[in-house]
Amino acid sequence: VLYEYLNALENDVNGVRSAVREYTTVLAATCQQAVSHKMSEAKAVSHKMSEAMNEAVEFDSVIVDEAARANPLDLFIPMSLARRRIVLVGDHRQLPHILEPDIESQLDQSVSEETHGALRMSLFERLFQAMKDLEAADGIKRTVTLDTQYRMHPVLGEFLSNTFYAPHGEAFTSGRASADMAHDLLGYEGKVAVWANIPRSAGEERGGRSKRRRAEAQWIAKELKRL
Repeated sequence: VLYEYLNALENDVNGVRSAVREYTTVLAATCQQAVSHKMSEAKAVSHKMSEAMNEAVEFDSVIVDEAARANPLDLFIPMSLARRRIVLVGDHRQLPHILEPDIESQLDQSVSEETHGALRMSLFERLFQAMKDLEAADGIKRTVTLDTQYRMHPVLGEFLSNTFYAPHGEAFTSGRASADMAHDLLGYEGKVAVWANIPRSAGEERGGRSKRRRAEAQWIAKELKRL
């Protein structure tokens, strides 16, 4: 069997390509484009079924990345395409889901604080909490939180874990030693983090919940160029 498989891989390129196309359907799109005409076309071609163009596009599994950032109506679109399983990947401890600025400003003026708080909660967070409640009731695991980070110095990782995750029982450790993060950047030798004071006289901060400050961006760009 292995010999025939290897022989096919080496000598029947078109056949292998056709087999992969026939038996594997992995398509990527934004939430809204998941039901676009192009997606339906791709699904139909992959299954060699012209009638699929007239049917609802469905997938055995749907994976949504950055699901905590999507508002409920957008998130429902790809979720509705799943035949067997939905995997939502995100972190509601970070940025909230995106609301239209105009709508958000109207909400600030026209609804109660309780309603406002409910609207700020993403569908991802609601589902995460609902799955946790179900787990407590029947013992079936439905949620996973990462317990190790590798992207930053352990000192920074510990701060984030203790401040934002440990209070919710989601603390994590660092998988790389401090020595892995050693550097000799001129002016920052051996430092884990630095604080740059950009005085208000250099320019004020702009924006609502999403902030921007040109003076800070310019300072960062200049410093990166120097380094």
